[in-house]
Amino acid sequence: MVVLAIIFCGHLGVNADESKELRGEVLSVSAETRILRLKHGGVDGVLEAGETDFAVIKGDALIFTPGDLIRGKLVRMEESLRLEGIWPARDFAERVVDNTNRQLHQDTLSRDPAPFRQIGENIPTFALYNQNGNVVLSRKLMGKKVVLNFIYTRCPMPMMCPAATQRMQNLQKLAREKGIKNLQLVSMTFDPDYDSPGVLKEYMLNRKIDESNFMLLSGDPGAITDLLRQFGVAARKDEHSNTYDHSMATILIDERGKITFRKDGMKWDENEFLKRL
Repeated sequence: MVVLAIIFCGHLGVNADESKELRGEVLSVSAETRILRLKHGGVDGVLEAGETDFAVIKGDALIFTPGDLIRGKLVRMEESLRLEGIWPARDFAERVVDNTNRQLHQDTLSRDPAPFRQIGENIPTFALYNQNGNVVLSRKLMGKKVVLNFIYTRCPMPMMCPAATQRMQNLQKLAREKGIKNLQLVSMTFDPDYDSPGVLKEYMLNRKIDESNFMLLSGDPGAITDLLRQFGVAARKDEHSNTYDHSMATILIDERGKITFRKDGMKWDENEFLKRL
Protein backbone atom coordinates (compact mmCIF):
# COMPACT_ATOMS: atom_id res chain seq x y z
CA MET A 1 0.00 0.00 0.00
CA VAL A 2 1.27 3.47 -0.84
CA VAL A 3 1.52 5.50 2.35
CA LEU A 4 2.80 9.05 2.72
CA ALA A 5 3.20 9.81 6.43
CA ILE A 6 3.00 13.49 7.30
CA ILE A 7 5.92 14.52 9.43
CA PHE A 8 4.35 17.89 10.28
CA CYS A 9 0.78 16.99 11.10
CA GLY A 10 -0.97 20.32 11.54
CA HIS A 11 -4.52 20.12 12.81
CA LEU A 12 -5.83 16.58 13.01
CA GLY A 13 -9.47 16.35 12.12
CA VAL A 14 -9.99 13.26 9.97
CA ASN A 15 -11.25 10.05 11.53
CA ALA A 16 -9.85 6.66 10.57
CA ASP A 17 -13.04 5.82 8.71
CA GLU A 18 -13.02 9.09 6.78
CA SER A 19 -10.76 10.35 4.03
CA LYS A 20 -10.05 13.68 2.40
CA GLU A 21 -8.35 14.12 -0.94
CA LEU A 22 -5.13 16.11 -0.96
CA ARG A 23 -3.55 17.37 -4.18
CA GLY A 24 -0.22 19.01 -4.69
CA GLU A 25 3.03 19.39 -6.60
CA VAL A 26 6.14 17.41 -5.79
CA LEU A 27 8.97 19.79 -4.91
CA SER A 28 11.64 17.23 -4.14
CA VAL A 29 12.02 13.53 -3.48
CA SER A 30 14.86 11.39 -2.19
CA ALA A 31 15.04 7.72 -3.11
CA GLU A 32 17.62 7.24 -0.35
CA THR A 33 15.61 8.69 2.53
CA ARG A 34 12.19 8.14 0.92
CA ILE A 35 11.11 11.65 1.81
CA LEU A 36 8.89 13.58 -0.57
CA ARG A 37 8.23 17.31 -0.18
CA LEU A 38 4.82 18.37 -1.41
CA LYS A 39 3.42 21.84 -2.06
CA HIS A 40 -0.31 21.56 -1.52
CA GLY A 41 -3.50 23.52 -1.06
CA GLY A 42 -4.34 21.88 2.24
CA VAL A 43 -7.61 20.41 3.42
CA ASP A 44 -10.20 22.64 5.12
CA GLY A 45 -10.23 22.10 8.86
CA VAL A 46 -7.56 19.43 8.65
CA LEU A 47 -4.29 20.68 7.17
CA GLU A 48 -3.22 24.19 6.22
CA ALA A 49 -1.89 24.90 2.74
CA GLY A 50 1.88 24.91 2.48
CA GLU A 51 4.87 22.65 1.97
CA THR A 52 5.03 19.40 3.88
CA ASP A 53 7.46 16.50 4.00
CA PHE A 54 6.06 13.01 3.69
CA ALA A 55 7.65 9.60 4.13
CA VAL A 56 7.05 7.43 1.06
CA ILE A 57 7.56 3.80 0.16
CA LYS A 58 10.35 2.87 -2.21
CA GLY A 59 8.01 2.60 -5.18
CA ASP A 60 6.85 6.20 -4.81
CA ALA A 61 10.38 7.50 -4.33
CA LEU A 62 11.32 5.96 -7.67
CA ILE A 63 8.38 7.03 -9.82
CA PHE A 64 7.63 10.57 -8.65
CA THR A 65 9.89 13.48 -9.55
CA PRO A 66 9.89 17.25 -8.92
CA GLY A 67 7.10 18.95 -10.83
CA ASP A 68 4.76 15.96 -10.74
CA LEU A 69 1.20 16.65 -9.65
CA ILE A 70 -0.25 13.99 -7.38
CA ARG A 71 -3.40 13.25 -5.42
CA GLY A 72 -4.10 11.00 -2.49
CA LYS A 73 -6.44 10.32 0.40
CA LEU A 74 -5.60 12.04 3.66
CA VAL A 75 -6.61 9.95 6.70
CA ARG A 76 -6.00 10.12 10.42
CA MET A 77 -4.30 7.19 12.12
CA GLU A 78 -4.11 7.68 15.89
CA GLU A 79 -2.25 10.99 16.32
CA SER A 80 -0.89 11.36 12.82
CA LEU A 81 -2.07 11.95 9.27
CA ARG A 82 -1.15 9.86 6.26
CA LEU A 83 -1.73 10.13 2.54
CA GLU A 84 -2.80 6.83 0.95
CA GLY A 85 -3.57 5.75 -2.60
CA ILE A 86 -1.24 8.12 -4.46
CA TRP A 87 -1.91 8.76 -8.15
CA PRO A 88 -0.64 11.16 -10.83
CA ALA A 89 -2.98 14.15 -11.11
CA ARG A 90 -2.23 16.16 -14.23
CA ASP A 91 -5.46 17.65 -15.59
CA PHE A 92 -4.97 16.63 -19.22
CA ALA A 93 -4.08 13.03 -18.39
CA GLU A 94 -7.00 12.73 -16.01
CA ARG A 95 -9.40 14.03 -18.68
CA VAL A 96 -8.09 11.53 -21.24
CA VAL A 97 -8.46 8.67 -18.76
CA ASP A 98 -11.93 9.74 -17.64
CA ASN A 99 -13.25 10.24 -21.18
CA THR A 100 -11.82 6.94 -22.41
CA ASN A 101 -13.20 4.94 -19.51
CA ARG A 102 -16.58 6.65 -19.80
CA GLN A 103 -16.74 5.22 -23.31
CA LEU A 104 -15.64 1.84 -21.93
CA HIS A 105 -18.53 1.88 -19.46
CA GLN A 106 -21.04 2.79 -22.15
CA ASP A 107 -19.68 -0.05 -24.25
CA THR A 108 -20.11 -2.48 -21.35
CA LEU A 109 -23.71 -1.36 -20.83
CA SER A 110 -24.45 -1.69 -24.54
CA ARG A 111 -23.27 -5.31 -24.46
CA ASP A 112 -25.45 -6.34 -21.50
CA PRO A 113 -26.54 -8.87 -20.46
CA ALA A 114 -23.42 -10.61 -21.84
CA PRO A 115 -20.48 -8.20 -22.21
CA PHE A 116 -17.95 -11.06 -22.29
CA ARG A 117 -15.68 -10.83 -25.35
CA GLN A 118 -15.18 -14.10 -27.17
CA ILE A 119 -12.13 -15.36 -29.02
CA GLY A 120 -12.04 -13.51 -32.33
CA GLU A 121 -13.31 -10.24 -30.88
CA ASN A 122 -11.15 -7.18 -30.33
CA ILE A 123 -10.27 -6.06 -26.82
CA PRO A 124 -12.20 -3.10 -25.37
CA THR A 125 -10.85 0.44 -25.38
CA PHE A 126 -9.47 1.51 -22.00
CA ALA A 127 -7.06 3.86 -20.21
CA LEU A 128 -5.15 2.77 -17.09
CA TYR A 129 -1.90 3.60 -15.28
CA ASN A 130 1.21 1.44 -15.20
CA GLN A 131 3.78 0.87 -12.44
CA ASN A 132 5.61 4.06 -13.43
CA GLY A 133 2.52 6.24 -13.15
CA ASN A 134 2.20 6.59 -16.93
CA VAL A 135 -1.14 6.48 -18.73
CA VAL A 136 -1.49 3.37 -20.89
CA LEU A 137 -4.14 3.49 -23.61
CA SER A 138 -5.32 0.21 -25.08
CA ARG A 139 -4.37 1.41 -28.56
CA LYS A 140 -0.72 1.55 -27.43
CA LEU A 141 -0.80 -2.25 -27.33
CA MET A 142 -1.59 -2.47 -31.03
CA GLY A 143 1.24 -3.84 -33.12
CA LYS A 144 2.35 -6.20 -30.36
CA LYS A 145 1.43 -9.69 -29.28
CA VAL A 146 0.04 -9.31 -25.77
CA VAL A 147 -0.34 -11.88 -23.01
CA LEU A 148 -2.75 -10.52 -20.40
CA ASN A 149 -3.66 -11.87 -16.99
CA PHE A 150 -5.19 -10.62 -13.74
CA ILE A 151 -3.66 -10.47 -10.25
CA TYR A 152 -3.54 -8.33 -7.12
CA THR A 153 -0.42 -7.54 -5.14
CA ARG A 154 -1.59 -8.57 -1.66
CA CYS A 155 -2.94 -11.95 -2.77
CA PRO A 156 -2.16 -14.34 0.13
CA MET A 157 -2.45 -17.58 -1.84
CA PRO A 158 0.92 -18.72 -3.28
CA MET A 159 -0.75 -20.94 -5.88
CA MET A 160 -2.87 -18.06 -7.22
CA CYS A 161 -1.53 -14.58 -8.12
CA PRO A 162 2.12 -15.17 -7.10
CA ALA A 163 2.21 -18.35 -9.18
CA ALA A 164 0.55 -16.56 -12.11
CA THR A 165 3.18 -13.81 -11.95
CA GLN A 166 5.96 -16.41 -11.90
CA ARG A 167 4.50 -18.10 -14.98
CA MET A 168 4.44 -14.76 -16.78
CA GLN A 169 8.10 -14.27 -15.86
CA ASN A 170 8.88 -17.77 -17.10
CA LEU A 171 7.11 -17.03 -20.39
CA GLN A 172 9.07 -13.80 -20.72
CA LYS A 173 12.34 -15.70 -20.30
CA LEU A 174 11.37 -18.50 -22.69
CA ALA A 175 10.25 -16.04 -25.35
CA ARG A 176 13.54 -14.18 -25.09
CA GLU A 177 15.50 -17.42 -25.41
CA LYS A 178 13.47 -18.27 -28.53
CA GLY A 179 14.22 -14.86 -30.01
CA ILE A 180 10.54 -13.89 -29.99
CA LYS A 181 10.15 -10.15 -30.22
CA ASN A 182 7.25 -7.74 -30.26
CA LEU A 183 5.82 -9.34 -27.09
CA GLN A 184 4.14 -7.38 -24.30
CA LEU A 185 3.16 -8.98 -20.99
CA VAL A 186 0.41 -7.25 -19.02
CA SER A 187 -1.02 -7.99 -15.58
CA MET A 188 -4.13 -6.07 -14.58
CA THR A 189 -5.04 -5.72 -10.90
CA PHE A 190 -8.28 -6.82 -9.26
CA ASP A 191 -7.62 -4.32 -6.46
CA PRO A 192 -7.27 -0.74 -7.77
CA ASP A 193 -8.20 0.78 -4.39
CA TYR A 194 -4.93 -0.60 -3.00
CA ASP A 195 -2.73 -1.20 -6.03
CA SER A 196 -1.65 2.33 -6.94
CA PRO A 197 1.36 2.85 -9.25
CA GLY A 198 3.85 2.99 -6.36
CA VAL A 199 2.54 -0.30 -4.97
CA LEU A 200 2.80 -1.90 -8.41
CA LYS A 201 6.36 -0.60 -8.77
CA GLU A 202 7.38 -2.07 -5.43
CA TYR A 203 5.73 -5.38 -6.31
CA MET A 204 7.80 -5.56 -9.48
CA LEU A 205 10.99 -4.69 -7.60
CA ASN A 206 10.34 -7.25 -4.86
CA ARG A 207 9.71 -9.98 -7.44
CA LYS A 208 12.61 -8.91 -9.66
CA ILE A 209 10.32 -8.52 -12.66
CA ASP A 210 11.98 -7.38 -15.88
CA GLU A 211 10.00 -4.29 -16.93
CA SER A 212 11.37 -4.15 -20.48
CA ASN A 213 8.22 -5.79 -21.87
CA PHE A 214 6.15 -6.46 -18.74
CA MET A 215 3.77 -3.94 -17.19
CA LEU A 216 1.26 -3.93 -14.34
CA LEU A 217 -1.91 -1.87 -14.76
CA SER A 218 -4.34 -0.25 -12.33
CA GLY A 219 -6.74 2.66 -12.39
CA ASP A 220 -10.34 3.69 -11.86
CA PRO A 221 -12.25 0.93 -10.01
CA GLY A 222 -15.22 1.33 -12.35
CA ALA A 223 -12.99 0.80 -15.38
CA ILE A 224 -11.44 -2.29 -13.78
CA THR A 225 -14.93 -3.69 -13.13
CA ASP A 226 -15.91 -3.09 -16.75
CA LEU A 227 -12.74 -4.76 -18.01
CA LEU A 228 -13.18 -7.79 -15.77
CA ARG A 229 -16.71 -8.23 -17.11
CA GLN A 230 -15.61 -7.85 -20.72
CA PHE A 231 -12.70 -10.26 -20.27
CA GLY A 232 -14.91 -12.79 -18.47
CA VAL A 233 -13.16 -12.72 -15.10
CA ALA A 234 -15.07 -12.76 -11.81
CA ALA A 235 -13.84 -11.03 -8.63
CA ARG A 236 -15.52 -10.40 -5.28
CA LYS A 237 -13.84 -8.52 -2.46
CA ASP A 238 -14.05 -9.58 1.17
CA GLU A 239 -14.18 -6.23 2.96
CA HIS A 240 -13.07 -7.75 6.26
CA SER A 241 -9.87 -9.34 5.00
CA ASN A 242 -9.27 -7.14 1.91
CA THR A 243 -8.82 -10.29 -0.14
CA TYR A 244 -10.57 -11.35 -3.33
CA ASP A 245 -12.38 -14.48 -4.35
CA HIS A 246 -11.70 -14.51 -8.06
CA SER A 247 -11.42 -16.60 -11.17
CA MET A 248 -8.31 -16.51 -13.31
CA ALA A 249 -7.70 -16.19 -17.04
CA THR A 250 -4.67 -15.72 -19.25
CA ILE A 251 -5.43 -14.20 -22.64
CA LEU A 252 -3.45 -13.93 -25.87
CA ILE A 253 -4.11 -10.87 -28.05
CA ASP A 254 -2.68 -10.40 -31.53
CA GLU A 255 -1.12 -7.33 -33.12
CA ARG A 256 -4.53 -6.07 -34.27
CA GLY A 257 -5.98 -6.22 -30.77
CA LYS A 258 -7.94 -9.43 -31.41
CA ILE A 259 -8.31 -12.13 -28.75
CA THR A 260 -6.86 -15.32 -30.27
CA PHE A 261 -6.51 -17.69 -27.30
CA ARG A 262 -7.35 -17.88 -23.60
CA LYS A 263 -6.71 -20.30 -20.77
CA ASP A 264 -9.04 -20.16 -17.79
CA GLY A 265 -8.02 -21.32 -14.33
CA MET A 266 -4.93 -20.98 -12.20
CA LYS A 267 -2.92 -23.70 -13.96
CA TRP A 268 -1.57 -23.03 -17.42
CA ASP A 269 1.53 -24.07 -19.27
CA GLU A 270 3.85 -21.36 -20.58
CA ASN A 271 4.44 -23.48 -23.69
CA GLU A 272 0.75 -23.25 -24.59
CA PHE A 273 1.33 -19.56 -25.19
CA LEU A 274 4.92 -19.80 -26.38
CA LYS A 275 3.96 -21.90 -29.42
CA ARG A 276 1.34 -19.32 -30.40
CA LEU A 277 3.67 -16.31 -30.25
